[in-house]
Amino acid sequence: MKRKSILLLILALSMISCRNNNFTPSEPESQINPGVDFQIFEQPEKADIYYFGDIVPIKYKSFSNSKTIDIHVVKKGTLMYVIGTGIQNTGSYSWHTNENIIPSVHYQIKLIDPKDERIYALSESFAVIPP
Repeated sequence: MKRKSILLLILALSMISCRNNNFTPSEPESQINPGVDFQIFEQPEKADIYYFGDIVPIKYKSFSNSKTIDIHVVKKGTLMYVIGTGIQNTGSYSWHTNENIIPSVHYQIKLIDPKDERIYALSESFAVIPP
Protein backbone atom coordinates (compact mmCIF):
# COMPACT_ATOMS: atom_id res chain seq x y z
CA MET A 1 0.00 0.00 0.00
CA LYS A 2 2.78 2.35 0.94
CA ARG A 3 4.49 1.59 -2.35
CA LYS A 4 1.35 2.43 -4.38
CA SER A 5 0.96 5.72 -2.51
CA ILE A 6 4.54 6.73 -3.28
CA LEU A 7 4.11 5.85 -6.97
CA LEU A 8 0.85 7.80 -7.16
CA LEU A 9 2.51 10.80 -5.46
CA ILE A 10 5.42 10.73 -7.92
CA LEU A 11 3.02 10.42 -10.85
CA ALA A 12 0.87 13.29 -9.58
CA LEU A 13 3.90 15.55 -9.03
CA SER A 14 5.25 14.84 -12.49
CA MET A 15 1.86 15.65 -14.05
CA ILE A 16 1.62 18.92 -12.11
CA SER A 17 5.14 19.98 -13.11
CA CYS A 18 4.42 19.35 -16.82
CA ARG A 19 1.12 21.18 -16.72
CA ASN A 20 2.58 24.71 -16.81
CA ASN A 21 5.17 24.24 -19.56
CA ASN A 22 4.53 26.48 -22.53
CA PHE A 23 6.27 25.16 -25.58
CA THR A 24 7.12 27.76 -28.20
CA PRO A 25 8.80 27.27 -31.55
CA SER A 26 12.53 27.90 -31.56
CA GLU A 27 12.56 29.82 -34.85
CA PRO A 28 13.56 33.47 -34.52
CA GLU A 29 11.15 36.21 -35.47
CA SER A 30 11.31 37.47 -39.04
CA GLN A 31 13.88 40.19 -39.64
CA ILE A 32 11.99 41.51 -42.66
CA ASN A 33 10.23 44.78 -42.01
CA PRO A 34 6.89 45.13 -43.80
CA GLY A 35 6.93 47.82 -46.45
CA VAL A 36 10.71 47.71 -46.87
CA ASP A 37 12.14 46.52 -50.18
CA PHE A 38 14.48 43.75 -49.05
CA GLN A 39 15.53 42.72 -52.58
CA ILE A 40 18.17 45.45 -52.83
CA PHE A 41 20.95 43.57 -54.64
CA GLU A 42 20.85 42.17 -58.15
CA GLN A 43 24.59 41.43 -58.14
CA PRO A 44 26.65 39.90 -56.69
CA GLU A 45 24.34 36.94 -56.26
CA LYS A 46 24.50 34.26 -53.61
CA ALA A 47 27.45 31.87 -54.10
CA ASP A 48 28.91 33.79 -57.06
CA ILE A 49 32.59 33.02 -57.55
CA TYR A 50 35.10 35.63 -58.69
CA TYR A 51 38.83 35.17 -59.23
CA PHE A 52 41.70 37.51 -58.48
CA GLY A 53 41.69 40.21 -61.13
CA ASP A 54 37.97 39.85 -61.90
CA ILE A 55 35.60 42.75 -61.88
CA VAL A 56 32.76 42.23 -59.41
CA PRO A 57 29.63 43.96 -60.73
CA ILE A 58 27.67 45.63 -57.94
CA LYS A 59 24.08 46.24 -59.04
CA TYR A 60 21.42 47.34 -56.60
CA LYS A 61 18.16 49.18 -56.21
CA SER A 62 18.49 52.46 -54.40
CA PHE A 63 17.80 52.02 -50.70
CA SER A 64 18.25 55.58 -49.47
CA ASN A 65 17.60 59.15 -50.60
CA SER A 66 21.29 59.98 -50.36
CA LYS A 67 22.98 61.06 -53.58
CA THR A 68 26.14 59.25 -52.54
CA ILE A 69 26.93 55.96 -50.77
CA ASP A 70 29.90 54.23 -49.22
CA ILE A 71 30.74 50.73 -50.42
CA HIS A 72 32.55 48.23 -48.19
CA VAL A 73 33.48 44.56 -48.38
CA VAL A 74 32.69 42.67 -45.18
CA LYS A 75 33.40 39.12 -44.12
CA LYS A 76 31.12 37.65 -41.44
CA GLY A 77 30.23 41.19 -40.34
CA THR A 78 33.83 42.43 -40.15
CA LEU A 79 35.03 45.24 -42.41
CA MET A 80 37.68 43.89 -44.76
CA TYR A 81 38.02 46.55 -47.48
CA VAL A 82 36.66 50.00 -48.25
CA ILE A 83 35.86 50.01 -51.95
CA GLY A 84 34.91 53.66 -51.96
CA THR A 85 33.30 56.55 -50.11
CA GLY A 86 31.11 59.27 -51.53
CA ILE A 87 30.30 57.19 -54.61
CA GLN A 88 27.36 58.39 -56.73
CA ASN A 89 24.22 56.42 -55.82
CA THR A 90 23.44 55.30 -59.39
CA GLY A 91 22.52 51.65 -58.78
CA SER A 92 25.73 50.15 -60.11
CA TYR A 93 29.44 50.08 -59.49
CA SER A 94 32.34 47.85 -60.56
CA TRP A 95 34.91 46.58 -58.08
CA HIS A 96 38.19 45.36 -59.55
CA THR A 97 39.68 42.64 -57.34
CA ASN A 98 43.40 41.93 -57.25
CA GLU A 99 45.85 39.32 -55.97
CA ASN A 100 46.28 41.17 -52.66
CA ILE A 101 42.78 40.27 -51.49
CA ILE A 102 42.49 37.52 -48.91
CA PRO A 103 40.64 34.55 -50.49
CA SER A 104 37.22 33.90 -48.94
CA VAL A 105 33.80 32.46 -49.69
CA HIS A 106 32.16 34.70 -47.07
CA TYR A 107 32.44 38.15 -48.64
CA GLN A 108 29.47 40.50 -48.80
CA ILE A 109 29.09 43.97 -50.25
CA LYS A 110 27.81 46.54 -47.77
CA LEU A 111 26.21 49.72 -49.09
CA ILE A 112 26.01 52.48 -46.49
CA ASP A 113 24.20 55.81 -46.39
CA PRO A 114 27.02 58.20 -45.41
CA LYS A 115 24.57 60.51 -43.62
CA ASP A 116 23.33 57.72 -41.34
CA GLU A 117 25.42 54.55 -41.00
CA ARG A 118 22.40 52.75 -39.53
CA ILE A 119 20.95 52.73 -43.06
CA TYR A 120 22.72 50.04 -45.03
CA ALA A 121 22.19 46.98 -47.20
CA LEU A 122 24.15 43.72 -47.40
CA SER A 123 24.52 41.51 -50.45
CA GLU A 124 24.41 37.73 -50.33
CA SER A 125 27.73 35.98 -49.66
CA PHE A 126 30.05 35.44 -52.60
CA ALA A 127 33.62 34.18 -53.11
CA VAL A 128 36.86 35.74 -54.28
CA ILE A 129 39.52 33.08 -54.80
CA PRO A 130 42.77 32.53 -56.71
CA PRO A 131 42.44 31.23 -60.28
